[in-house]
Amino acid sequence: MADTDAFSEGRKVRVTKVPFWAQARALINDDPRGSVKIVSDPATGVVRGGSIVGRHAAELIPILAIAVANGLTVTDIHESPRVHKTLAEALAKAAE
Repeated sequence: MADTDAFSEGRKVRVTKVPFWAQARALINDDPRGSVKIVSDPATGVVRGGSIVGRHAAELIPILAIAVANGLTVTDIHESPRVHKTLAEALAKAAE
């Protein structure tokens, strides 16, 4: 669900966005363009949707899709294991 869809339906959502330039891997790759956005329910933390834009976005989209399909929360994403210096850290940061 997009944040604009939720707003138009009168639903409250929490939207967090993290730019790739704030991630070490994007700087190492010398391509800091792009971002991760997570849309979640502010009361429950359940991930409702989001978007990932930029180089290597295809590597991160499945994580967000699994979260939405399985009713995972932002806490689930934030606490999931990840390797340091990967773009997946942007998802964890957005889930804080």
